[in-house]
Amino acid sequence: MRFVPLNSAREGSILGKSLIDENGNLLLKEGSILTDRRIEHLLEKGYSSVYINDDYSDDEIEDIIKPEIRNKIAQKIKETFEFFSKDRQVSHKNSRIMYESMEELNNFAKNLVDELFSKSDIMISMVDIKNMDSYTYAHSVNVAVISLVVGIAAGLGRRELEDLTIGAMLHDVGKIFIPKSILNKPGALTDEEFRQIQEHTIEGYEYLKNCPIKSTSKIIALQHHLNVDGSGYPDYENTGLLHKFSRIVAIADVYDALTSDRSYRRAYSPSEAVEYIMSMASTKFDMDYVKLFVKKIVTYPVGSLVRLSDGKAGVVRSLNEGFPMRPVVEIIEESRLSGEHIDLMERKNIVIQQIEYDL
Repeated sequence: MRFVPLNSAREGSILGKSLIDENGNLLLKEGSILTDRRIEHLLEKGYSSVYINDDYSDDEIEDIIKPEIRNKIAQKIKETFEFFSKDRQVSHKNSRIMYESMEELNNFAKNLVDELFSKSDIMISMVDIKNMDSYTYAHSVNVAVISLVVGIAAGLGRRELEDLTIGAMLHDVGKIFIPKSILNKPGALTDEEFRQIQEHTIEGYEYLKNCPIKSTSKIIALQHHLNVDGSGYPDYENTGLLHKFSRIVAIADVYDALTSDRSYRRAYSPSEAVEYIMSMASTKFDMDYVKLFVKKIVTYPVGSLVRLSDGKAGVVRSLNEGFPMRPVVEIIEESRLSGEHIDLMERKNIVIQQIEYDL
C-alpha cells in the first residue's frame, strides 16, 4: 500500500484504504478501482491524496490506532467544538453538556494512554487522509496521538500522559472563533487576517478556563505557537515558563500540518517535514523533544517507493527500530521487483534521496 497524491494516481489503481467523510459516511470502499471520474470527484470533495495498492506494494499499513477509534474521537472533538462555538459563555443551564463532553474526551485520552503506554518500541507511521472540512478535527486526533508517543518516549507517567493527550485534542479549540473564510483562504493572508489567526491561541485558552481539565492541559492552547527562542505568538517574554506539554504539542502540530494537503500548498512528505523540524531545533522547537520525535516518526512508511543516492529505485519493506530514516529497501529493476534487499543500517554509504510516486 502506498500513499500518493491524487494527481499521481493512475486510472485503474486500486484503492488501498476506504475513504470516510467527516460525518462517518463511506465515500469509496477499499478495493475500489479508481477511474478518472472518481479521481475528479474526490478532488472536488477536497481530497488530494489516497492510499493505493499496486504491483510494487501490497503491504498492509496499520495506523497505531484503529480507524474506527480515530473516527469516534474526531467526531467527539467536532461535536465538542460545535457546542463551544454555539455557547461561548458557558451557562449553568448547559454546563452539564460541556462537562459530559469533557468526560468523554478524557475517557478517550485515558484509553489511548492505556493502549500505547506499554509499547515502548512503537513508531508513528501516520499520514492521514483529510479533506478541507474535516481537517481541524482529524488534525486534533493526529496531534494527540503524536504527542502521546513522544510523551511516552520522554518517560512521562500515565497521569501526565492523559493530561497531555486531552490538551493536545483541544489545542486548536480557539479556531472555532475565527471565520472559516480566513481559516480556509487559499491565498496569502493579509496582516489583519494573520492577526486574527493568531488570536485563536488566546481565544482558546480563555474558553478552556471554564472547562474541567487540568491547567497544564489548558496552557497548551495558549502556548503551542510559541517558540523556544522567544518568537512565535502570542507575545510571551519568559520562554522558561513554556510548559513541556506545549513544547511537545508544538512539534506534533507542525508535523501533522506540514504532511496535510492544504488549499494553498501540497503536503510535505514525512521526510521533508522531519527535515524541517530538525532544522528548527533549538530555535523553534525544543531540541530534546525533537531528538525523541525523530526516533519515533516513520519518514519512509512501509510500501513507499523511494529513490536511493546510487540512482536505484526501491520499495521500503521494513523499518529499523529507532532509525526510521534507515529502512530495508527492495530494489526495483526494469519496473519489476528484483528480490534484492538492502538494509540501509548496514549500507551506510547509501541514503534515500526522495519518495517517488510513479516510476
